[in-house]
Formats: sequence, structure tokens, C-alpha cells
Amino acid sequence: MDVESMPFAEFLEGIISRLVKSDPEMIVVAAKRPDGSVLTGKWRANALDEAECAVNLFCEAMMDVVINNIEMIRDALDELEEEE
Repeated sequence: MDVESMPFAEFLEGIISRLVKSDPEMIVVAAKRPDGSVLTGKWRANALDEAECAVNLFCEAMMDVVINNIEMIRDALDELEEEE
């Protein structure tokens, strides 16, 4: 398998470069498979580290939802304000 030809090769190269520069004390990774299952891996991470990473991913996802739907959120707030 030629990793360099994979569609995510550039992404992984960038992440690995950032990891090397940041001197991590632990690493947690996750990848969703085509069947919907999730492959996870960890290096020097305990359960609390995994939970902390999960919370950070959740927060990033929530921010993405808000940013991608900001106009709809503004409209809903305007309608709510008009009803009061």
C-alpha cells in the first residue's frame, strides 16, 4: 500500500508535522470506516486523556455547526425577539 497516493496523505503529513513541532505528551486518533465503525488508537493516553480529547472534538463540532448555520440562527433569534 502506497500511503503517499492515499487521498488523505497530505492531511496526515501536515498533522504529523504539527505533532512533531508541538512535543506531545500523548496522542489520540480516530478514523471513521465506511461501515460506520470508528477505529481509534492512542499513545501514552489514559481514559481521562481520551475523554478530554473527545470533549474538544465535540466542542469543535458544535462551533462548526454554529458557524455553518449562523444566518439561520440569526433569523430564529430575530423571530423570537419579534414574538416577545
